[in-house]
Order: sequence, then C-alpha cells, then structure tokens
Amino acid sequence: MDTVIEISNVWKIFGERPQDALRAIREKGLSKAQVLAEYNAVVGVADVNLSVNRGEIFCIMGLSGSGKSTLVRHFNRLLEPTDGQILIEGTDVMGLGVKELQRFRNQKIGMVFQNFALMPHRSVLDNVAMPLEIRNISKNDRMRQAAAILDIVELGAWGSKYAHELSGGMQQRVGLARALAANPDVLLMDEPFSALDPLIRRQLQDEFIHLSKTLKKTTVFITHDLGVVAEIADEVAVMYLGMEVERGPVDTIFSDPKHPYTRALLRSIPKLTTRNKHRLNTIRGTVPHPLNRPQGCPFHLRCDFAVSGVCDVSVPTQTTLDDGRDVRCFLYSDEQLIASHDIGIIKEDDDDLVQQEKRTFTGQSLLEVNNLKMHFPITKGFFNRTVGYVKAVDDVSFAIHEGVTLGLVGESGCGKTTLGHTILRLYDPTDGEIYYNQD
Repeated sequence: MDTVIEISNVWKIFGERPQDALRAIREKGLSKAQVLAEYNAVVGVADVNLSVNRGEIFCIMGLSGSGKSTLVRHFNRLLEPTDGQILIEGTDVMGLGVKELQRFRNQKIGMVFQNFALMPHRSVLDNVAMPLEIRNISKNDRMRQAAAILDIVELGAWGSKYAHELSGGMQQRVGLARALAANPDVLLMDEPFSALDPLIRRQLQDEFIHLSKTLKKTTVFITHDLGVVAEIADEVAVMYLGMEVERGPVDTIFSDPKHPYTRALLRSIPKLTTRNKHRLNTIRGTVPHPLNRPQGCPFHLRCDFAVSGVCDVSVPTQTTLDDGRDVRCFLYSDEQLIASHDIGIIKEDDDDLVQQEKRTFTGQSLLEVNNLKMHFPITKGFFNRTVGYVKAVDDVSFAIHEGVTLGLVGESGCGKTTLGHTILRLYDPTDGEIYYNQD
C-alpha cells in the first residue's frame, strides 16, 4: 500500500517545561499525575503511532477530551508536537521552516473545521478562493476554479451570498469547498458535521463519500459519532485520554472490538431493532480530567477487566495482533493475563434484556398546549407595511403529564425552538392557549 501519512511516537505535553516532563516520563516512568505534580505539565497526546494509505478515509474516534483534535492539529503543525516524527508524502513536517510550512499547508493539506471558520466579510465565492489567493493565482483563474468547486458541492448559485445568508449545512459545504479548492493531497476534517441536524448530517456524509471516491483524496476524519465511523471509514483509531488504544480496519473493529474501552463504546449504542428493549450499557465513572490522570493504564479506573497490581501501575505497550490490528492493553501483551482473562466477544446477555415498561397516566396534565400559533410578520417599505407572515408555529396542541418526557424532533427551521420559546412566553403567541398545572 502507498502510505501518505506516517505518524511515529508523537507526544504533546502542555506546560512550561514539556521536554523535561517528557524526559522524566521516558527515564523514570512517571505517570501523568506525577508529571502534573512535578512539572505542572499536562499530557495531551501520548506516544501515538499510525499510518494512512492513499485514498483512505481514516477515522480517529473517541469521546470529548480524548485528544482527537489535538492530534490532528499536529499533522499540519497548527500545534507543535513536543516530540515524534510526522511524514506526509515523504516530507518531514517537523523539519519545515516557517515559509516552507506555510507553502506546504497551502499546497498539500486542506482542513475543514467544526465551526465552519468562514470569513463573514467575504462572499461564498471569495471564501472558497482564499487558498488560491494565497498562492498568488490571478483573480480570474481563482474565481473560475472556486466556481467549479462550488458546483461540485452543489452551491454554484450561491457564490455571491455571504455566510450569514446560508444554513449550517450550506456553510459546511462552503468549508469543504474551500479545503478542496487548492486540490490538496490530504484532507483533515475535525468533526465537520457534528453541529448539524441528523438529516442534513446524513446528506452531507453521503455527499462526502461520493466526493471522496470521485476525487480520491486521503482523508483523516475526527469524530465521536460511531454511526459516522461505521458509514464512512476504511480504518479507525480509537483514542482515550490522549492515547491510541486500538487501531484497525473498521469492519474488524466493529465486529470484534478488543480493547475494553472500544468494547464499552460499541455496547453503549442504543438498539431499536429488537422486540424487547435492552438496558442501555454505560461506561461507569467519568473521563478523568486531564489535570488528574490516573497512574497506569488511563482506562483502568473504568475498566471491567482491570487487574490490580498491573493495570494501575504501568502503561501498556502497543501490541500487534494476528489480524493486523494494534491494541494497547495488558490483556493482549502479558502472557499470564492472556491465559487467565478471556474477555471473549461482545454478545447480548439475557440479563441485559428488560421488558418495555408501559405506563398509563390519569388525571390532569401538568402542561397543556392548545392550538398554539406563532406567526412573525413580514414587513416591507418605508412604513414597514405587513405583506405576509412566517408561520413558525402553526396550530400545535399537546398535553404532558408529570414525569413524562416529550421529544420534539425536526430539521432546522421546523419550529422546535420557537415552540419552546413561545411556551415560556419569550415570544408572545399569535393565538392559542398554554396551561401549566391548570393555571
């Protein structure tokens, strides 16, 4: 396989003395808690190794605070690594000077951010053309290329608009178009769809998969959404507290996860396809704060298979299994533990099954909404003459008993938030009735 990205032993330590802290970790085996206490330093990324092949979509998965975004910002040195090697298309990114790095970013790497990061004073077309402008490409040429990219993301007619005139999904398309405009070899995508509604997110995922196959870009995709990973990834790396704990082909990871953290993540997915409802599996405890990391394996405090005297003492090394995946866990590197702890494969236990509880409610409702309407006037002209109405909420009725959860589901602009604001009288309703506890 043709390797495009190769990351070797990358560390990121935040603090005033990162090199001293790293030296102490390597020479004395200090835990992250000890590093914090002695050097007032925080380990953001710990000894990560990975490689990405040409044309591959490589997902880095983990919960908030796992180090995903920190790691990916090392690829183009938006964050400077404390140590390690980063090779992209054979170029040692760590060895580039300031001017070389700027040129390398502009020509080789495109990045799509979670918060869109569009320039509000520039039109959509100008935003997309920015990377080409930095290359000093003539205005006519860059506008022509930017317009062609906007056509690819189906926004060709929106080039003269500004960011505030676009929906969230359209803004994200502009962000993707801007990243593609310079025709980079590598795309870095940091949770680009997480702020969008589910239906829009699915639409953009499908469009991205199509573009990826058409343009054959090598992509590193950051997400905490397991559904996104299953849908788009070729390879996946799972991170926890700055450490890569498992890496391999997405089908292998999802069908037979090995690391206890990966297993726990996949077991926590709600299942709606069975007749009985499964009790939702959760991971006990919470993710430790980066300033209070445990000694030993970072996951051992929450792990159902942790071994006292082993997992709480030292950090496991990375082990390559027979199927080619990499796992950082003593259960796969310590011969005695391998023999005495067979964690098997994920299966649904009968104890996890619970019958759906059917509740009936009698008596008065706690909250009752009848024929609620919230119409916003459309005005025109110097005298603000009303020429029509936007019917944001139109004839909505429901009743909720005490202890009941009512879910309001819909795409952006369907009126969910306006309905909530109207119930609270943040907006005065155009018509209808709102009763709380029959008041």
